[in-house]
Amino acid sequence: MGGRAFTMEKGELCRADGRPLSAEDALRAGLAAGRMKRGGAVGAGRGDSPAARALLLAAESGVLQSGSSLWGFGSCFESQFLYCCGRSGASGGIFVDFAGRLRPVSGGGLPRSIADSSGITV
Repeated sequence: MGGRAFTMEKGELCRADGRPLSAEDALRAGLAAGRMKRGGAVGAGRGDSPAARALLLAAESGVLQSGSSLWGFGSCFESQFLYCCGRSGASGGIFVDFAGRLRPVSGGGLPRSIADSSGITV
């Protein structure tokens, strides 16, 4: 599964080559999120668009494949998602916005910083 390089820009996971994220990329991000904390739960939410739905389904599959628990918050605003992640005690989360941009979230419901994400291998 190698070959692609990823970066974090403004809280979003991006491909280094500038191309849009694919379902495979979202699956890899879900795997990475699930492996961040063994035994933890990963929250998942999305904007209400077909692109967000497709990418989040792939990311959720990756989380489940990693063996982690998945807490799906469904279609919501990003602020609602961040609140749910913070209040639920999830160890992290993945939000896909209306345009299909993937935003990793820390356990407290705050956007994940590049320092937090440096250990993520996608």
